[in-house]
Parts: sequence; C-alpha cells; structure tokens
Amino acid sequence: MKQISSIFILLFMAISSSLTAANKPAAKTSFKILTFNLWVGGDGSGFEKSKSVAAQLRTIRETNSDIVAFQEQTSHKFGISSRAQELADSLSWNCIIIDRSRAVISKHPMQRLNGDESQLLKFNLDGKEFIVADVHLPAYPYQPYDIADGKILNAADAVMAAKAARGKQIASVLAERKGHEQLPMIVLGDFNEPSYYDWSAKAIQQRKDDRLTFPVQWPSTYLLVEAGFQDSYRINHKNVQKKPAYTWTSIPGGSIPNEVHDRIDLIFTTKHFKSKKQWIVGEHKEMADIVINPWPTDHRAVLAELHF
Repeated sequence: MKQISSIFILLFMAISSSLTAANKPAAKTSFKILTFNLWVGGDGSGFEKSKSVAAQLRTIRETNSDIVAFQEQTSHKFGISSRAQELADSLSWNCIIIDRSRAVISKHPMQRLNGDESQLLKFNLDGKEFIVADVHLPAYPYQPYDIADGKILNAADAVMAAKAARGKQIASVLAERKGHEQLPMIVLGDFNEPSYYDWSAKAIQQRKDDRLTFPVQWPSTYLLVEAGFQDSYRINHKNVQKKPAYTWTSIPGGSIPNEVHDRIDLIFTTKHFKSKKQWIVGEHKEMADIVINPWPTDHRAVLAELHF
C-alpha cells in the first residue's frame, strides 16, 4: 500500500512540474543591433586603411553588437572592395551584401527572406524568427537644407519633395514584407530624412532655429508608423529638446556652412520588440553616449538593445 501511495505521489509531482513548466512564460530573447554608415567604406574619413578598419572594428566590439547594418559599405580608395565583408571576416561573422551600399553582418546565422535578390534578411534566435531590413535612402535633394535656405516654404511641398526623392525604398521594403507580416521586423539605416517625431510643431518651436519655421510629417518614417512600426529611440526618449540625438553630422563645423543637424540614422521596429536601451555612438561625450576616438565617419551610429 505504501508503494502504491509513493507511485501516486511521484506521478502527481511529475504532472505538477509539467504544468508549471508549460505555464511559465517563455524566456525573452535579447540582442544588440547597430546601424552604422561607413562613409564610403571609410574612405571619407581620410584615414589610412588600417586606421579606418581599426576604428570600425572598435565600434562594433565596444558596442557589443550582435548584428550590424552598414550603409556606404563599399570602399574605393584602396581598390573597390566590400568593407562589410572585410570586417565580418575579421570578426569571423556572417555577412550578406545587399548592394554596393548596404550590407549586414552578424554573429548569428541569417538568410535572405525571398531568394537571392531579396533585401530582407531573416534571423532565427532561440527558435524565434524575425526580419531585418537595412535601408539607405537617397541623400539629395535634402529637404531640411531646402527649408533652411528658403527654397521650400511649407510642409506640403516638403512632404511632396521628400516622397519624390526617397519614397520608393521604404515602399519596396513594405511590399516585400507582404505575406510575412506575422514576423517581428526591424527597419534601420540611414534614412537621409528626419523622423517625423522630431519635426512636430512642439519640437520645431522648442528648437528655436529661425530657419525652420514649420513642422513636417516626414513621409518615410510616417509610412512605417502607419504600417505598425515604432521609432525605437523616440519611444523611450520622447522629449526631443532634451534628447535630440543628432546623427547628422559628426563633421566638425558641419558638412556645409550653417549646418542643419538632425537625427536621420534610425531604428524602427514592429511592436513585437521592446527596446531596453538605445545609444548614440560617436566622436565625443557631448554628442554621443558611447565615444569612439578616432571616430571614422560623418554620421553618428545608433545602437539599440531589443528583446522579444
């Protein structure tokens, strides 16, 4: 009788343990992802190749990135080559080159979502799949400059010009996503256009730049928000005045006289992701959370720690 009772107790304990395990929430998967414009593969910095590569590798290592999305990844100065591939080889990481500008490297396996020409990449971390889209939108014409110069006089014209300049790539990313909307997704890169959150009526008023007199609902980021994406930096740093987080530009004195500084290097995610922390990576502590010296590019990079 004691033996039968012991068997029932053991069975009860086993069933209880199974039920507890089944009801336990799945562990969160976390990783760090970096968007990093290399400035013509590093050529734009004027550094010798060894110095440029060392600064780029230091950026990846000191940010503890797991995935890096590059823009302007092709170098020409030392012979035409993929700097992304060279950095991946140095780190023993995986690399997928999307085009002459865009490439993604990762310590985790990845694959193209829809065949050899796909610009969307699929990852599987801890059995959880998600998509990454690295974007590099056209730089010119650049509407914030045109507004500052008095060439664009109202928001409607700014939006129309921005759509004409760079509307196609975001639309193509969303078009290729069709059929995979159930998967979490990250869209990041050099948008060459501000986040529309940073040009709200309140943000423009607080900016107190006499050249910038009206808000603009910038279309590239607004299109993503309409598709269910969120600005991972601005969702956690809502006060634009306190945290402008300018990524354009790190060039001392600006790239032009009377530079218009803006946050144009962005990380957008679907709401599957929670963004634990975000950092601006750049040349000195007044403008960056993580400082790399020497800083090898004209954009500041953006790092996000995501979990889902």
